[in-house]
Amino acid sequence: MARPKFPNRERPWPYIILCGFLGLVFLTGGGSRPDIQSLVLLRPVAVLVVTYGLWGLRRGHIRDFQFVLGMMTAIFLLVSAHLVPLPPSIWSHLPGRDLLVEVDRLAGLGSVWRPISMVPSATWNAFYSLFVPLAVLLLAVQITREQRFQLLLVFIVVGLASGLLGMLQVVGTPGGVLYLYNVTNSESAVGLFSNRNHQAILLACLFPMLAVYASSAIRTVEQHRTRSWIALVAGAVIIPLLLVTGSRAGLILGLLGIGSVPMLYRKPLLDRPAKRKNTKKITL
Repeated sequence: MARPKFPNRERPWPYIILCGFLGLVFLTGGGSRPDIQSLVLLRPVAVLVVTYGLWGLRRGHIRDFQFVLGMMTAIFLLVSAHLVPLPPSIWSHLPGRDLLVEVDRLAGLGSVWRPISMVPSATWNAFYSLFVPLAVLLLAVQITREQRFQLLLVFIVVGLASGLLGMLQVVGTPGGVLYLYNVTNSESAVGLFSNRNHQAILLACLFPMLAVYASSAIRTVEQHRTRSWIALVAGAVIIPLLLVTGSRAGLILGLLGIGSVPMLYRKPLLDRPAKRKNTKKITL
């Protein structure tokens, strides 16, 4: 029996679950080290969300987003391939295995099947980390265009909050209570992350997001003016927040983000003109 097909407007759960999961990611997923305690919560939840996303995936979703879904599938297959044990006749001839082959011979271990990965535990950590972006992707392809635009505003707000937290971290005590992770750049603005480069990348991505926000779903002149001012003020705030991260890579990406604004911003076609104030003529 085929599963019923529900229109997106009758299936609000993908959007609700996605918003909740993104909140969990920003609170607990600021690092990928295997010894981060919060990942014990985040990654099992990500697996559950992936299961729900796969259950709700339809043929139309795959057709409309086949490129990004195909790329994610290829990434999973690539990482998984590094964990498959290979016979010694193949593994020993891979580049950089000479020392390990000699160690096996001297230790008398015999024919040991090993994967391509030199450090399987690190590769397993990378494999588990992929469930987080996969969960977001599977739900993002199932929500409506309007809901994706609402998520854009959520990312902008969270990015600014992370930037302001980074500013407070720099002003406060190095490695103080405002730093969420033990292993971190304790004298830099890392925000919700454990690494300043990741914080800078998020801030750099806000520039194209603001360009899209200022030019999408606008019908009146008032909305256009309001969003334009919000985008300009937010962009002006992001620049010093990006500088205090101390990330050179983030600075370069920030310049690229600013350079992308003219390419992404489109002056909206307005349906209604600006409201005019009613003026009454006073006659004596």
